[in-house]
Order: sequence, then C-alpha cells, then structure tokens
Amino acid sequence: MFFSFLYFAWEILWMPRQTVEEKILTTLYGSRELTAYQIIKEIRAGPSTTYPVLQRLEENKIISSRWSYPLNPYTNKPRGRLYRINT
Repeated sequence: MFFSFLYFAWEILWMPRQTVEEKILTTLYGSRELTAYQIIKEIRAGPSTTYPVLQRLEENKIISSRWSYPLNPYTNKPRGRLYRINT
C-alpha cells in the first residue's frame, strides 16, 4: 500500500505534464470540429491561455478554423469559430 502511494506521488511530481498545445491537439484529434468554448471546457484551461495557442497553431497551419453557420438570429453574426486538425 505504501509503495502504491509512492508511485502515485512520483507520477504527480515528476512525470512530464502535457502542454496546452498537446492538450488541444489531443482533444481535436478525437473529434470532427469543436468551438473554442468546447476546447476550453475539455482541457480545463482559461481563455487567456487557450486563444493565443489556437491562433499560433492556426498560423503554423497545424489546425484550421471556419465560422459556424447558421447565423445567430439575435445578432446576425456567426455563432463562433469551429476548429479542426489539418489532414
């Protein structure tokens, strides 16, 4: 029992953690298209962390995005951007 606790503590303290980029790509890999809000909920990171990473990944042509349709009936604007991995 004590050894299982030590192993658990070792995993938490010394195992490498995923970067935000890795979390986003892992999340997008398993789905077709997701909005930024869905990605933020899935990876449990704040918008101030997630949006710059999404923009950087899109500039490097790793992911792509498009505006979602239909338009929001109240504002007549697209509901949000949908992100997906480039193939």
